[in-house]
Amino acid sequence: MPPAARWLARLGVVAVALKFISDGFRDQWAPARGLGTALLYTAVLLGVCSAAVALTYLARRGRQG
Repeated sequence: MPPAARWLARLGVVAVALKFISDGFRDQWAPARGLGTALLYTAVLLGVCSAAVALTYLARRGRQG
């Protein structure tokens, strides 16, 4: 597996974990809604960044191959 794919998989796992953590905060503690929302936005940002990294990697690989 290429290193970029491994990093994408890791970032995906982190994003899913942040989603579950933020949902747990919202259910258990009402003032944590802001923290849960921040964690959710962080997960989305990680997803966007990982997609950008993957596209850059694939573009460079395509030019070399």
